[in-house]
Amino acid sequence: MGCPAVDLTCEVTRIADSLSGFDWNGFIATLLATIVGAAAAAVVSIGLYRHELRTRHRDDIDAGTVALIRAIQTFTREYLLFISSSKARAAQSIEAIRDGWTQAITVTPEPDRAELDTAVEALVVMTRKAERAVAERVRQVLYELSFIQDPKRATVEFYAVRRVLVAWRAGKRSDSETLASLNVIDARRQILESGADTPLPDMPEPYERTPYSLEKVPE
Repeated sequence: MGCPAVDLTCEVTRIADSLSGFDWNGFIATLLATIVGAAAAAVVSIGLYRHELRTRHRDDIDAGTVALIRAIQTFTREYLLFISSSKARAAQSIEAIRDGWTQAITVTPEPDRAELDTAVEALVVMTRKAERAVAERVRQVLYELSFIQDPKRATVEFYAVRRVLVAWRAGKRSDSETLASLNVIDARRQILESGADTPLPDMPEPYERTPYSLEKVPE
């Protein structure tokens, strides 16, 4: 039933009746469900975003470590070529070369540490917290190894650093275990550099022959 055009009391009564018939419980329940759902979606989105950042960060460190491993390999190879060619050239007879009896051996250029230093510095920048402590220790150990006078022994220690890095990023060794391995390499370096007749500590991450069985291959 409608109200007269000028009857305000009647209009107010109709509005009140309409409000009293509204399902407030259903409205509040729907609103709460919407808010809870939105909050849950936000939490999941934030979790996925953080996981993606951690994964991307780990991939970046892995790539930086691979670049450093390759730089170590390149430097040690070029270093050994330089030493061997220098020794071979020094052993040649100057008179034989001068008289044309033999050709002078070409000395391989001395290796440049730029690639090695750049790779390790980049790894320091990429890392944080415990991983940065590892990267900074690697940088110091690689620098100190340059002072070993025996090229072959120095190369062995460089290769040890490379194997320690592989074990670290492969998940075989924790940050603290990796630091301990690097400290062992540095202890070996100090003994070699001093020339003391002291037994060297065992090499970390040595190559070992182990029986291989196809039954152990993961599916």
